[in-house]
Amino acid sequence: MPATLLLLVAANSQAAAPGYEISVGVIETDNVQRVPSGGTSDTILEQELKFDWHDQRPRLNTDIDADLSHLTYVPHTFSDEVIGNFIGKTRLAVVPQYLFWNFADNFGQGGTNPTQAVTPENRENINYFSTGPETLLPLGGQNLLDLKAAYGKVSYQKSPFDNSRVSGGLGLIHELSARTEVSLNLSDERVNYSNDTLNPDYSTQQAFVHFDARANRTTLGVDVGYGRLVEPNSSQGTVIARLELSRKVSASSTISASFGREYSDAAAAFQISQVLNGANLNTQQSVQTGGPFTMVYETAAWNFARNRTRFGVTVSHFKDAYVETTTLNDTRTQVDANVSRQLTPAVQIALTEDYYRQNFENIQGNSRQSTTDLGLTWRLARRLTMSVDYAFSRRQSELGGTGYTENRLWLSIGYGRPAAVPPGVPAPPLPHAATY
Repeated sequence: MPATLLLLVAANSQAAAPGYEISVGVIETDNVQRVPSGGTSDTILEQELKFDWHDQRPRLNTDIDADLSHLTYVPHTFSDEVIGNFIGKTRLAVVPQYLFWNFADNFGQGGTNPTQAVTPENRENINYFSTGPETLLPLGGQNLLDLKAAYGKVSYQKSPFDNSRVSGGLGLIHELSARTEVSLNLSDERVNYSNDTLNPDYSTQQAFVHFDARANRTTLGVDVGYGRLVEPNSSQGTVIARLELSRKVSASSTISASFGREYSDAAAAFQISQVLNGANLNTQQSVQTGGPFTMVYETAAWNFARNRTRFGVTVSHFKDAYVETTTLNDTRTQVDANVSRQLTPAVQIALTEDYYRQNFENIQGNSRQSTTDLGLTWRLARRLTMSVDYAFSRRQSELGGTGYTENRLWLSIGYGRPAAVPPGVPAPPLPHAATY
């Protein structure tokens, strides 16, 4: 559904100019199968599109980040594939201030077997599209009634987890000030699997108090309440809590932190993982399953930018406890860091480090992996760039035959322009930033 959001944005002719880059390149790898030893060298041809657009208008708000690449394996070690991530959301004001229609789409890849190395044979495309109306009705004074509904469709390329979901919510909002509000909320979501024999349908309900505050330098959101999970032959409940905090520490630094405990599933975990990692060519590390689980997560991030230097780091930790079977109960820790330096007006160097660790409670397969990437970008003309990148990846696992090392080197030529964005350091993303 990414094209649907792009068409909606294109209809807003006065929107701020988007950023984009179209590039072609060639990649050389010494271990395309990512095997422990005896890996095959390969040449990969790449065509990549990067696109970002963030715009707020009286009738249409849009946030889109995309990085998509078509890969051709020259000796046909693997079939051609499209990899990358699309994160998009659009909010249309049908009747300004009163009636809105929301669209959201998340496209990317997830691993099909979490105990194995990610390769074209062990990953699949996942798409999560949702849409629905929301209305805000004044109740007099500083009170509003918030009514919303949504239909979602989750599609998997290989796994038998396709599902649709229908949700509704009701909130009674009291505005404490122009930038602060408290609300009492009820929500209900029904998940219907295409294969409901293999994956029984279920529903979740939540009742919680929400507090929201937005200041010049700080945003804070807090949810506290009770959640209920209803399956065909059972039901259970638990305390739910969410906290999301973003703070502009100085003109050069912004930080964010979050905590959450809630019922979740693979589609929601995929969406959160994608939002935290941003639009890139990486495969999301969330486990793809068909059953609900209790998810507990913590994240912390810091972005810094001054003069010609930029730096960012994000740390996230997830613990999933499955309801029906504890086989895949796991904890996941991920660290993503990047630093870049503008050496000259035309030359930039960037270093990124991605680290991921996964531990299973009840099966063999604990692993850790990392990727170090060093890139040099040279601006040949106003919109023309040349890039050279080197990446080293390593995976270690207690499960024999699933570790590897790989070296990749690629050269690309790109044409494009940066997006029009507000000045200053962008706030690090928070887990539930995928929806309005």
